[in-house]
Amino acid sequence: MDENLNPEEEKRKALEEIENNAEVNYDDKEAPIEKKTSLGKVSNRETMAREAEMEVVQNKFGWHKINPEFFPSRGLFYPEKIEIKIKAADVPQVRHFSAIDEQDPFSVNEALNDLLITCTRVMVGEKTMSYQDLLEEDRIHVILEIRELTFPQGENRLAFTVNCPECDTENEIEIKNSNFQLRDLEEKIMKYYSPEERLFIVKTKDYGEIRVKPPTIGVMRI
Repeated sequence: MDENLNPEEEKRKALEEIENNAEVNYDDKEAPIEKKTSLGKVSNRETMAREAEMEVVQNKFGWHKINPEFFPSRGLFYPEKIEIKIKAADVPQVRHFSAIDEQDPFSVNEALNDLLITCTRVMVGEKTMSYQDLLEEDRIHVILEIRELTFPQGENRLAFTVNCPECDTENEIEIKNSNFQLRDLEEKIMKYYSPEERLFIVKTKDYGEIRVKPPTIGVMRI
């Protein structure tokens, strides 16, 4: 300690020495540059993770186009330019459906239609159609597609047991579209199908021309 310095000058000098030592130590270590680089990598990983999560959310909750060719009707009776999209059901819809009285067929049927109203979009070119324009035979297929989109990890499985008559063992089969077998119409019926009109045309001797196609959801509701 310098005896010629007063207390205030001694404090100032001590502070200057501390600051000088701190600057020397900082320059010698050069570690902050490496830390910044490392933090940058972590930030990039976090950004990529968030983007991946957003992509999953968009894929789950966005609209998905489904191909009518995989419907039970094989898409034979829809306009060629039809576009059918579905989205996952949200939490309130799932809760509402879970609270339905399964013993009341009317309530179950209406709940399924409500699900189609909110989770289905049907377009033909620029024209907006209704879920009621879907065929009745395709309704369950579309509903199961919505269900699989809502529970992509199989959180809420639907299954039933089937007894094999050959080996006499019980097997569990999950209710989903991939486990159903589609049947093609026989040739004796398909010979009346018109790909231009997208329906059956039967020419009779006494009653003229009969034009037939499967009923839609709207027709069945009426």
